[in-house]
Amino acid sequence: MDTDAPADVQAQIIAVTPDPDDQSKLLNNKPLVHHEFTFPPFPAVPEGVVIIPFALFKERGISIEAGPDGDEVDSLGIATVPMSKRHSNDECKTKATKRKGEWDSKGRKKKKKASNENGGEPPKWWEVWEDGELTRYGTSHNPGLLSQRQKLVLNTSGKRQLRRFLGVSDTVRQESATQKKKRQKIFGPDSDIDSSDDEVNSGHEEDAPANDNTAQEPVDASGGIVNIPSEAGETGILDATVLLIEKTIRQNEEKVYAFFDDPDKTFKTFMSSYGRRIGLYWSDENLDIIPRLLRFFVNFVLRSNALPEIDRELKKTLPLFKIALQEMPASATLSRSIPDRFSRACRSSWGKKTESFYFGSEDWPAAADPPVSSDAADGTAGQAEVDADSANKGAGGWGAWGENPSATEGDNSNPWGGTVGWANDVINDDVEEPDNTMWRAVEENLISLLGPTTFLLTHKAGVVERSMRMIKAIHPPGPNIPLDIVQGSFSLESTAVELQLERRFTMVVLGTMEDGWDGGEYPVYSRPEILSTSDGAVIINADSPLPDTLPGATPPHNPLTDNITLLVDKDAPYLKDMHVGMGLGGTWVQIARDVLPKKKKGKKLKPAPSIWYVSELNIVIPSFWTISEAIYSK
Repeated sequence: MDTDAPADVQAQIIAVTPDPDDQSKLLNNKPLVHHEFTFPPFPAVPEGVVIIPFALFKERGISIEAGPDGDEVDSLGIATVPMSKRHSNDECKTKATKRKGEWDSKGRKKKKKASNENGGEPPKWWEVWEDGELTRYGTSHNPGLLSQRQKLVLNTSGKRQLRRFLGVSDTVRQESATQKKKRQKIFGPDSDIDSSDDEVNSGHEEDAPANDNTAQEPVDASGGIVNIPSEAGETGILDATVLLIEKTIRQNEEKVYAFFDDPDKTFKTFMSSYGRRIGLYWSDENLDIIPRLLRFFVNFVLRSNALPEIDRELKKTLPLFKIALQEMPASATLSRSIPDRFSRACRSSWGKKTESFYFGSEDWPAAADPPVSSDAADGTAGQAEVDADSANKGAGGWGAWGENPSATEGDNSNPWGGTVGWANDVINDDVEEPDNTMWRAVEENLISLLGPTTFLLTHKAGVVERSMRMIKAIHPPGPNIPLDIVQGSFSLESTAVELQLERRFTMVVLGTMEDGWDGGEYPVYSRPEILSTSDGAVIINADSPLPDTLPGATPPHNPLTDNITLLVDKDAPYLKDMHVGMGLGGTWVQIARDVLPKKKKGKKLKPAPSIWYVSELNIVIPSFWTISEAIYSK
């Protein structure tokens, strides 16, 4: 293959209008055809170009060794260009890796296989999809003849969850007249039907009964038949299915309008509050797949020109999926990784500061089995009988554990055949206890983590706050702190210990969230709350006077306005999953000064920094969190 010829030279054919007076330009009464490069005259040599005479030209072959990027190159290092058509002798005879094996034995181009760091594993599904994306288009239709809903139906085929969310899936199963007669014959006239959200009906809004008056009537709590008085005073019977169909149609119309009004907000809702509420967040695969699928869907719609009226708005959503692809999987990683080693070590040293939730009461009745007859206890083949009278006696009205209803006050015999409750010969004391260590949180030690330090002598646990906070900034450890100050590990100066922590940990600044961020779905984290285990000055009302504090002490904390700085190990692998704007909901514990620093002559004491650790983390949300509206409630 010759690579010395100019690559950018393209021959152009120019038709010249003949001059009737110049017969030299006519050949058989037809105009002569001139090419762009017709010599003579020869064009001037461009500046900086050296023309090699043919006598001095040397043919350059293809180099056996590949180029720096694995390309096939000639002896001058110029990359070769593959031919557009396959020939029988087109084989790669060099060490090039990029285009080696592109063709099969029949001259067809092979499908690309992704080469990644996993060592020859098959390509991921999204890599396979990427290769064929440009060949996929939607069904041909005239956009002017279709409604907005019909366009969405055509372009969301096979995407059940997305169709339901966008309101283009008829999710109510209608009952035919024959089915209704059979149901009423078997179960009675007041029997209910089973409406399934997973079945799709082929009907549309036009097929559903339209009755504005009955659509506003309440549905019976049982979900069955509803009695509605008519205008004439008579009682009419209306099947609850009709009301459900009409309600679903109205909600679906509102969902379609919401999507066309603001696609960006719709996708944010689907990938945040709505996706979390319906359970899409509880699978790691979903967190990675959902943003990829939505990106493919939007590109497909744009490429097919299916929704030209919102083309510009759809293009604006593409950067959102890139962010979601980072933050949605990161939410699962952070939930599993936090509290980290340092936070667990602080919790082990200062105790658990969170408040537990108890479901039930302390006087919950003790568990008890119904008493059995004596012949059953003796091992006879009789059936255990329940004594109804004695069943109401004992703890909690259930009867005492192992109580013998037939035994008299002086009878010390045990109805269970043993000396204490269960028979001794049944219990095997050598049974190995199950290993439950995998369910326990690994406890850490501050000494093993920080080395010899006076951290526990100079600091203590302070304010305890339960809230949702947003990542505002991430600051790496300070490298410019003098080592002689940091290495003073045995110093009882709180400032020296804090410098040691500043050099050892990454500082993650957490800001406050706006009121109503959750839409009422997470009341525990709707507003910051100071727990009863807290120890420190707190500002409850901004208008109230500030509490008195000593110079150099930890200042009062305002949970509504103040930032907190979370200490995170600088080598923690999950640091890359922390993105500015993401929300973390948990219990935060302040690291307060227990020993005040000494005042130096002529200098004022600076207030203590706001450093915290996390006691527990219960919820992680992405930066694009959007409240789910009422139309997506079901």
